[in-house]
Amino acid sequence: MYNTYMMKRNQSGNTTFAILSIYVLIVLTTSGEIKAQNFGVSVYMEKTPVDLQISVSMGYDFQSGFGAGAFMQQNITRLMNETGSKSEGEFVGIYSQFTVIKDRKVQLIFRIRSGLLDQKNFKITPSIHLKHKINNHVFIGVGLGARNLTPTISPLLTILLKDRKIGKKVNE
Repeated sequence: MYNTYMMKRNQSGNTTFAILSIYVLIVLTTSGEIKAQNFGVSVYMEKTPVDLQISVSMGYDFQSGFGAGAFMQQNITRLMNETGSKSEGEFVGIYSQFTVIKDRKVQLIFRIRSGLLDQKNFKITPSIHLKHKINNHVFIGVGLGARNLTPTISPLLTILLKDRKIGKKVNE
């Protein structure tokens, strides 16, 4: 019973950490403390041979091509409270990325995510993303990566909340 309590406590602690990290990123961005070129949110799904994961990430893209942020990923089966799944659960952490190719409409990005898987295992996952610019604030794309030495594919949607080239928030 104590182990179940501690497990639930750790899960809520990781979720709280991820939410606080995202909140700090938003506050720093809107206050102008960090001079990043862009601040955006990405929503994507990651398909592995075993299961389907849904993810949300927030982060900065700097003029140098480097980017960094935080992410939270959850197994869809566990998210819907189905039991008996032997697949991976929550994956929370940080990412760093580098833009390899940047054209007017297309970007090729190398990304490395690192964090805790199911509150106990440290994991590093590399991927490469191809993004297509729909307009100044919306990108769609696909990512290819590796997890547990198996390939993954991820369709993604990215929305820029603050674009330094334009110099204002999207809602202004």
